[in-house]
Amino acid sequence: MSADQRRAFGYLLLLSLIAATSWSVWETAARRKSVPTRATWSAAADMVRDRLRPGDKVTWYPEWAGEARLSLHGLPILTLPHRGEVDLGSATRLWVLGAFEYDGRKLARGEHLQPIQPMRELSYERVSLKGSGGVTVSSFSIGGEKVEDSLYDDLSDQHKVEVLRSLKRSNRSLQDPMNATSPHERCDLWGLGGWHCASQRRAVRQRIARCLTRPQSEQLRRRTKRRDVYTLDRRRWLPYVDCKLHPTEHVSRDWRVIGETPRRCVSMSPHQGREVEIKWWPKESDQPRRLWFSYGWEDLSVRHPFRDSRAEPLWLSIRQGSEVLIDEEVSPTMGWARIIKSIRAADKEGPPPPIRLNYRAPKGVEDATLCISLDVRL
Repeated sequence: MSADQRRAFGYLLLLSLIAATSWSVWETAARRKSVPTRATWSAAADMVRDRLRPGDKVTWYPEWAGEARLSLHGLPILTLPHRGEVDLGSATRLWVLGAFEYDGRKLARGEHLQPIQPMRELSYERVSLKGSGGVTVSSFSIGGEKVEDSLYDDLSDQHKVEVLRSLKRSNRSLQDPMNATSPHERCDLWGLGGWHCASQRRAVRQRIARCLTRPQSEQLRRRTKRRDVYTLDRRRWLPYVDCKLHPTEHVSRDWRVIGETPRRCVSMSPHQGREVEIKWWPKESDQPRRLWFSYGWEDLSVRHPFRDSRAEPLWLSIRQGSEVLIDEEVSPTMGWARIIKSIRAADKEGPPPPIRLNYRAPKGVEDATLCISLDVRL
């Protein structure tokens, strides 16, 4: 290759590098310009606040745009999953804040997520501030069955929810029928978002109450040194162990990763082989209604990254009075399942009996992190 050819090749290579660098800089600037600032998200959220009505829910799309959450404080939030079905039954109207070429229209078309209720567009606007990417604000009316009452929302109400635990460990097989006459104790200590099966002694309960109300700095300073709870699947036990509460003997509101999606649900762990019963009195209605029971095992319990799963089946029963709605063995599998059953309405004989959910598992089961959603819909 001659000197002139080498010089020409060098110039071509230099021009190529300059072009590639310029394109990269332009692309980065354009991408940065398309990102909404916090002020833009706040302006969109304020627009929704001014128009909010009872029964409305608010969400952001795409679900990975977490910066949107900084502006949504005080709004009734409905969190979208990362994939699969979207249950919008708790909303009469849904407000969707969208960005990054995602908006409510894309959600309604089911291109990425699949709403199980029909969505009808009511409004569509765009909020754009100088030097910021835009945020779309759209509203939709939601069809289908609506949530009238939810165990998750009612869980803290002692007048509507009662949690009982059998006094004796069960030696029966899972397939044996439930024994409704066995002696029970009430799990009536509320703390950390759930009902605990704790000692009835007054001194013990006062100590637990003081522990739960300690400032966070003191809680961290007195953190337990037990090595068995500093593992991937036991760290959530720390607040319970610190206050000498059993880490699984409770029925609590929680978030669990199920089917690779964070889900808000009621966490139920088997209580050392003992049978547990949850009694729930939903709102009375003379209209025919349906019970939506959804459940799933935490992904970590079914597919642990460092060891074999120790999850075992649970036997679960749901009844209303003498009517059996569900009575079956629930096996630990990946994903979120749903069962829908009709339930009794109020009539001339009076209000319907409570919904009774019973469950138990073999003694000593470790990875028993079933989480449920129980709703009454009309």
